[in-house]
Amino acid sequence: MRRSFFRRLKTLMGMLVTVALLCSLGITASFSARADVPYSITIQNYDSNITYTAYQIFKGNAYKATSSDPYTLSNVKWGTNANTSDLSAVSSQHSTTDAAEIAEKLTTTADADKFAYLLVSNNLLTSSGTTASDSTITLSEPGYYLVRESGTDPSTAYILIVVGGAETVDPKKDTSTLDKTVTSMTDSSITAPATSGKADTSADYSVGDTVPFTLTATLPDNYGAYDTFLMTFHDTLSTGLLFNSNSVVVTVYANETDTTGTVVKSSGGGYMVSDSNLGDTCTFHVVILDANSLKSDSGDITVTKDSIIKVTYNATVQENAFSSNTESNQATLEYSNNPGNTNTGETSTEVTTLLDFTLTITKTKEDDTALLNGAAFTLYQEVNFDATDPKIFYEANKFYYINDDGEWTLDTEGSAADVRTYYKLIKTIDGTSSSTFNFTGLSVGDYVLVESTTPNGYNTMEDLYFTVVTTTEVDSNSAKVTTLQIKDKDEQVISGSSGGGKQFTVNLDSKSISSTVKNTSGSEMPESGGIGTTIFYIVGGVLVVGAGVLLIVRRRMRSSDQ
Repeated sequence: MRRSFFRRLKTLMGMLVTVALLCSLGITASFSARADVPYSITIQNYDSNITYTAYQIFKGNAYKATSSDPYTLSNVKWGTNANTSDLSAVSSQHSTTDAAEIAEKLTTTADADKFAYLLVSNNLLTSSGTTASDSTITLSEPGYYLVRESGTDPSTAYILIVVGGAETVDPKKDTSTLDKTVTSMTDSSITAPATSGKADTSADYSVGDTVPFTLTATLPDNYGAYDTFLMTFHDTLSTGLLFNSNSVVVTVYANETDTTGTVVKSSGGGYMVSDSNLGDTCTFHVVILDANSLKSDSGDITVTKDSIIKVTYNATVQENAFSSNTESNQATLEYSNNPGNTNTGETSTEVTTLLDFTLTITKTKEDDTALLNGAAFTLYQEVNFDATDPKIFYEANKFYYINDDGEWTLDTEGSAADVRTYYKLIKTIDGTSSSTFNFTGLSVGDYVLVESTTPNGYNTMEDLYFTVVTTTEVDSNSAKVTTLQIKDKDEQVISGSSGGGKQFTVNLDSKSISSTVKNTSGSEMPESGGIGTTIFYIVGGVLVVGAGVLLIVRRRMRSSDQ
């Protein structure tokens, strides 16, 4: 009995020691787990010029069911960096000041963005927070944190994140962006309209051409925080480009991969075009008062942070468009930059460049030294009609073709664009008192130079066909012509840097092309197959002499009779 008691006591003591050890291990493991949890926020794409500071808005218990789930926060209370001395702005927006109730209402990214701007704009953050060391912000406890920037060019949206361990965030831009492009030709000939060409920052066009431009705007990642979002496109065209206000089209694309888009209706669609009394030096403005209120012919257009808004328009190249062979066209976008007020920001300036060339023709006599006045030259450029509807293209322009007799003829029908080679008239220059002809504002393309008036006594030059070919490079929004060549119909290069026996001389720096045209005098044709005029001179002379002899004989006969 006694031995049995001690045996039971020994067993019980062993069990108690085991329980104590297990409890000890469990408590140790629990404290070790808490001590090892690194509450932190790591900034991706960290910028050393910017200071990142985290503010605890809410505190509570962080939990997630599996490792792949995001953390949730329970038992929510106001955090240590929340300034709760005056929560009237919070009450106005959420109808409560209770932290847990507000947390329940933050269900979308847009809700979080609006809440972040509410906190910042109403000074609801304490002056102290936790600042990043290098790219990591180390925190002492879990919670709902707001990360904001300060320093050089802080331009990202406020970040709200539940921290339950080591978290990583990628700051997103809270700014819109703008890109301006000009649609270039698809090949060496003019395509009209040139909407299927390459969108670039530079292009070659000539006087009379219609130039298509595109302004492409993106929206900020916190776009959902805005109740209204203002966008004003400011565009400044270079001298000599005539803005066609009726050509403006605004299109909304759902995202970068959307190639169809939804066209905003021009009347009552939510935007307006202004080209007078602008208050600045711009050529025109396209104003979208609220991107959330755009409409198409079929109804409201849904705009999100992923949407892309494009403004397309065209301008016509005038005679005075090219004063320096390079003309820059600029654009900026003014946009809403704070959901809490009506402040606006502005993008950096986007630039597109139009390039052109000057052709100088010098008229000489056949000896290549004496200049020759009295000629006139006409320059034509070959045109490719829009095969889908040549009539529309024709009605907006005047085009010429060579008829069956080899004569240049103005087309008055525009119905045979598929069977004729058409040319647009660039210019006719009369050289009555000059031997030099300057054609400015030329683009790449196929040309024909015609001597439309020939000086008296000289032969007319054969029509000269040639092609202007270039390559360009674009650096920092400026374009540079790297090669300039002239080719003939057989694709043979007929130009050189200083002549060198070539038909054309080119100057890459000034983007100029020159050529000398020699006129040969008309031939003095010999006569054959008849006696010509000599016999008449001889007969006339004989008759004159005969008449003189007869007169003398008669006078002598009269004298002898007397």
